[in-house]
Amino acid sequence: MRFYTFGATFVSMLAYMASQFCDVYVFHYFKKRTDGKKLWLRNNVSTLTSQLVDSVAVILITYYSANALPMKEHQSVGTQLLFFILSSYLFKVVIALLDTIPFYFGTKFLRNYLQVTDEVE
Repeated sequence: MRFYTFGATFVSMLAYMASQFCDVYVFHYFKKRTDGKKLWLRNNVSTLTSQLVDSVAVILITYYSANALPMKEHQSVGTQLLFFILSSYLFKVVIALLDTIPFYFGTKFLRNYLQVTDEVE
């Protein structure tokens, strides 16, 4: 049991790292495309993309490496995995959209506090 727990934890951390890499890449891609404007768009698109990667990876890892999902025998595995992925992702979408306003205010406050200019790299 310990090996499965360690393995699932390790692989989940790899999934997290992959989703964060995706988040940063998409954020900077849209920063260049929008000339450093439309922060709300960059924040939401990058977060929603990376959370989809994270949801898919974590659910599949949990199912295949640890066999820890409550699966029903009379339903197809694909349908159940899709349900788990979509329900996990839906929760993350709601939270990501709700955190846009605090993200905006926090960014504005920190830019003023740290005296950061809006230079585009």
